[in-house]
Amino acid sequence: MRLFGNLIDNAIKETDKIKEVESKQIMILFKNVDGYFSFETIDNAKEFKIEILKRIGERKNSINGTGNGYSEIIEILEKSDASLIIDEWYDGSEFGKKISVVFDDMKLFIINSSYRYNELADALVASKLKILDIE
Repeated sequence: MRLFGNLIDNAIKETDKIKEVESKQIMILFKNVDGYFSFETIDNAKEFKIEILKRIGERKNSINGTGNGYSEIIEILEKSDASLIIDEWYDGSEFGKKISVVFDDMKLFIINSSYRYNELADALVASKLKILDIE
């Protein structure tokens, strides 16, 4: 419950910051992905800042919160061998991101970006997150 609560709370906090779009959106999905349970939050808030992604999973790593949400999320995922997959996109007028937790026994921490692959690849060399290009 803490895992789901932290992810939903983060999506709500980030969409509350949106001023540029008419509609703030959050979608929550529970689904089966190749036989594994998956939980996803999808929102139209701006992307994670690079400094946050570099230190994902560390305590006190935050812009506006306590900095404990993603450290708790990563701890739970590591204990359960689950994966965290962040997908982000920008269509020229609106941002979007999907945070997926997949209970797949793989313990992967991945970010897929359609618009800032090079920036993330350079910045995340020593991070827990591995960058994939979804273009």
